[in-house]
Amino acid sequence: MRVMPNLSPLVVRRFAALALAATLLPVTGCRDWIVRTRDAESISLAPNNLQVAVNSSVRVVGTAFDKNGNSIGDKNIRFSSSNNAIATVTNDGLVIGVSPGQVTIAGEADGARGEAAVTVVPEVPDNILVTPSPITLRRGNVRQFSAVPRNSAGTPITGLSLEWRSSNSAIASVSSTGQVTALAVGTAVISATANQITGSATVTVTEVPIGSISLAPATRSIQINEEFVPELTLRDTAGNVLPSLGRTINWTSSSTITASVNSTNGVVRGLRVGTTRITAASPDNPAINGSMDVTVTERQVKTVVITPRTGFLRLGVPRQLSAQLLDSLNQTVTGRVVTWTPLNPTVATVSANGSVTGISLGTVRITAQVDAAIDTVQFTVTRIPVGSVELAPTQASVIQGKTTTLLVTVEDSIGTEVTDRAVTWLTSNPSVATVANGVVTAVSPGTVTITASSEGRSGTASVTVLQVPVDSIALATPNDSAVNINAVAPGNTKQVQLELLDADRATVLNRNLLITSTSPSVANATWNQNTRILTITATTGTGTGETIIRLRALGANGLPEGKQTSIRVSVTATP
Repeated sequence: MRVMPNLSPLVVRRFAALALAATLLPVTGCRDWIVRTRDAESISLAPNNLQVAVNSSVRVVGTAFDKNGNSIGDKNIRFSSSNNAIATVTNDGLVIGVSPGQVTIAGEADGARGEAAVTVVPEVPDNILVTPSPITLRRGNVRQFSAVPRNSAGTPITGLSLEWRSSNSAIASVSSTGQVTALAVGTAVISATANQITGSATVTVTEVPIGSISLAPATRSIQINEEFVPELTLRDTAGNVLPSLGRTINWTSSSTITASVNSTNGVVRGLRVGTTRITAASPDNPAINGSMDVTVTERQVKTVVITPRTGFLRLGVPRQLSAQLLDSLNQTVTGRVVTWTPLNPTVATVSANGSVTGISLGTVRITAQVDAAIDTVQFTVTRIPVGSVELAPTQASVIQGKTTTLLVTVEDSIGTEVTDRAVTWLTSNPSVATVANGVVTAVSPGTVTITASSEGRSGTASVTVLQVPVDSIALATPNDSAVNINAVAPGNTKQVQLELLDADRATVLNRNLLITSTSPSVANATWNQNTRILTITATTGTGTGETIIRLRALGANGLPEGKQTSIRVSVTATP
């Protein structure tokens, strides 16, 4: 037995009509009247993957195909939804979104089935209604706002996330739940946004009217240049305290030459001795005001600070001190006379303007006093340090055994010559010359550097020691000026003791002599500087003859110096 597929009512009606016609016609014509419908082998839905918003619709088209893959144009397809809570579908394939989610839409015919995947997304709002709007709030008030997303038909849409914003959060702020707080006078726009659709409301913030103003304390005494801000208390008409921050108040002083008051923040500043009244008034109603009396007095010096506080005083060099005067608020006080006093006037003096001068070595304390305030500093008076040491002459020469004096000039650091400083003398070679208190004593020929030092400064001079020049040559025995040598053969000698004398007739040692003979063939002479003996030697012994031996001292440079001495030598034959 063949099982017939489920047929739509239209198909059933068509089959019924054909069956009735078949009963009325002759049997021979049956094959001309019977129409056989093709069975559906497969169903295709288009589109097979689609998206629809809640309360919106989209159509799905189903197509049936026979076993040969040919489409069946008049095949009735039944549509169904896997979850009608998410999406429904009509008999003609219209899919309607109900709630967000995933659902499968099926199309069936003759046992064949086709499917399409449908995603239902939240409904997109057409507008958002924000309430209340417009609204006026007093500063400090808090109000809850609401926002309703709606579709184009005006139907509210639920389940959407809202983002709240304020166009000026300094005037009115809004929380993430739509709670608005009035902060400052002005106008702000509160907006709520969902799915890039925005609705807004206008908020105007006004001040709470001032009912009364009071200032504290009722009286106040300040010094010149001292500042303070009166304690301001604002109340509304019900007596409740109002915040003064951001509130405009008109401040005035009855005597602006005595004390000034900042018209914006109420800072009072004392200007000169006297009394004034400070008033704070409402800008909307000047009759609503509060006041206080302010007395301005002379500033009292509480602290004196001398600068500098450490260091030295140079003897005779003034040093300027200064004194900073402070009141009880540690603010500088000017225009006051400072009394300066040295506690040890024999060591230092101080002028009326604080210039201190050391007059003797020692320690001194200096005080500065104004009113009852006093300060003291201590200084040690010292000499001005040495700035330079110079010797004169810077180059000198002295004969061995003699002395020469070098002059030293010591100047302090400001260029003044001083004579009260200790000077240390030093020679670079004591074997050539010694020095004591600037007196250089020549010891032996050569050159030395003499150094004079004082307080770390020094000056130098170069001193050259010269040999003692020979002035004359004397014979120890005057008769030796004429020497007779008896000789029978060359080589007989005669010794003569000589003395080399300087200009002071003092003996000069260790000098060579320049010896010449007028007749070397008669006699010559040699000199021993250690024994100071001149040996005359006859060069002939067969005959007589005479010669003159001339003597002259040689200096360190090898040149003759001093006077010449002559010895007459006679050589005679021995009988």
